[in-house]
Amino acid sequence: MSKGRRTVDPVTGKQEWYVYALYDPRIDEPFYVGKGKGRRAYQHEKEVRRGKVVNQAKHDRIKEIISLGMSVDVRILAMFDKEDDAYACERKEIERIGKTVELLNMNPGGFGGPSVPWEISDARRGLAKAELALSQIIPFDQWMRMKNTEDWMIPVYAEVIANLTELAGCCRAVISEWEAA
Repeated sequence: MSKGRRTVDPVTGKQEWYVYALYDPRIDEPFYVGKGKGRRAYQHEKEVRRGKVVNQAKHDRIKEIISLGMSVDVRILAMFDKEDDAYACERKEIERIGKTVELLNMNPGGFGGPSVPWEISDARRGLAKAELALSQIIPFDQWMRMKNTEDWMIPVYAEVIANLTELAGCCRAVISEWEAA
């Protein structure tokens, strides 16, 4: 385990993804495990100071630590070249550490995408991308008249549209929920 802030190997320039734990300095015990890159692991205190709440229990714990004049202890548990490897490790670490202490994670980790709590900017970005992709899809009847259309493509076409529509709907729901709060 490392308490350092290095997220890139100085020799290879790789390993930008990492899994980290937030420790309560009063009891030297982890209370949250996450995956990130860059300075993500060190943003939790800043978010609390700005009043940003995504995970109420984590927010309250960090606020309590700050109120005592202390800082959250960030420990890098592992580093990876690939984000998927970091997600897998995050899931394993949440399971492993969660057997001995109560973690404040909102889910078992390792998912990425819409199954984890989104930042509002992520939802807006996802909505914009889904709407752009939907706007650029050729209408079905026009697409069917194209010379290179094969029968196996029809369900794929329908699935792509359904998935983009669902993504746009999820993004809209997250944005609405966030704005209502």
